[in-house]
Amino acid sequence: MRSMFAVNGPRNSFMNSFVCDSTMGGGATVPSTDTATASPVQTVPVNSITVYPNPIQNQFNIKADDINQIAGKKITVFNASGMKLISIQAETANLSINTSTWRPGLYLLQIGEGKDRVIKKLIKY
Repeated sequence: MRSMFAVNGPRNSFMNSFVCDSTMGGGATVPSTDTATASPVQTVPVNSITVYPNPIQNQFNIKADDINQIAGKKITVFNASGMKLISIQAETANLSINTSTWRPGLYLLQIGEGKDRVIKKLIKY
């Protein structure tokens, strides 16, 4: 156990490695990004799609301000392990999805694919 904390012991060699090198925090500035082009994934305004209630119990609803925001897009829900639970095609601006068979936990709702996707977190209790 002492060797882990000894000078040049395994722990110190790890702490002094590239990952924890003190020169990384030496005042270098983070490159600036243009916020208009920094996120090519989300082109639909997040406020225009509402998912409620959250946390969910037996079902949740998806409501879009405009039918064109979700109509024809794929709605997919993944569990915390990344397993796809459901995948449906949106036909209207208002959808209800039954969650009564889901276990409590964290889920990810993906609306759309590619650059036109929106991802929201869901909590089931």
